[in-house]
Amino acid sequence: MFAGHVLAVVDDGSVVSFEMKQPGSKYNDIIITSTPRGVILQYAPSGAMSSMELSDFVSEMEPNYLATKFLQPKWSPEAARSHLDSLIQDLTQLGRDGIDEGYEMAEELRTRKHAFSGIFDSPAEWQKHLGDLLGDMIHGAGQFSDPLIDESEAYPPLAYDQEEVGKLTAIHDRFRKLFLKTMRLEQGRPVPR
Repeated sequence: MFAGHVLAVVDDGSVVSFEMKQPGSKYNDIIITSTPRGVILQYAPSGAMSSMELSDFVSEMEPNYLATKFLQPKWSPEAARSHLDSLIQDLTQLGRDGIDEGYEMAEELRTRKHAFSGIFDSPAEWQKHLGDLLGDMIHGAGQFSDPLIDESEAYPPLAYDQEEVGKLTAIHDRFRKLFLKTMRLEQGRPVPR
């Protein structure tokens, strides 16, 4: 994706910027700036800042770790679907272990999952179709005499947009390759090789 980009250095003494761009193109430019407070990535259509130092940024990193440093997790329909399926499975098992309410709850969740196609579209839709039922399960209210789930189980975890993770990883990989080929760090500052 960024294989044709080259690296140029802009250094004012306290802040160092690297511009990665396709020669002859005005599009798809990426600016990587190292400040005393961390690394800033600027690229279309978004930008992100991390408190990561340049020496850390030029090291090898797993995509998910890199995502935790620069991206914000968001609602994911896939994560919501997986979470609800897991909750249904756990409650079904709980019902088999002698707690009938668990099995009944699993059936109610299964019914709502199939009845409301937009349930996974957003946190608002999740809350609209499942909030009251999950609230009763947490507090042992309504049709439930005992709490069946913890509050932490009521909502699916947020996830990183995998397209953005891929783009961030491609930027990082290309920058790292170019940086290590042309520069080295001396006392935390980049110098040409």
